[in-house]
Amino acid sequence: MGSDSARLVCYDVLFRHTAATPEEVFGAEQIPHVETPKVEPEQPRNLESSITAIDQRPRGELTFTLVNGQKWTQKEVEKKKRYTVGDRVTVERVSLGGYVLTNTRGVSSRVKRLE
Repeated sequence: MGSDSARLVCYDVLFRHTAATPEEVFGAEQIPHVETPKVEPEQPRNLESSITAIDQRPRGELTFTLVNGQKWTQKEVEKKKRYTVGDRVTVERVSLGGYVLTNTRGVSSRVKRLE
């Protein structure tokens, strides 16, 4: 397993007696080495949250940490896009298995889930 939080998600899913919540598994298929847990009912098409931290990766992509602990990173460097800590965002599942993160000002980026 790549990270402590990925291991924790996997552990929680394997050892608790209740099913994973839709929010916990939203985008989990993109986390390396984590088996996507089965969820009833269907996963939601989007997730609403707030940004608690923004980091920059070596190539310039931004990584967003959300209130729920999930980490999402831009798939491409987009220097003109502006995000700030505290922004309300929606992460939406789009066609072909991708995700788009959009803030309340309409700024959006293609993203993938890291944790």
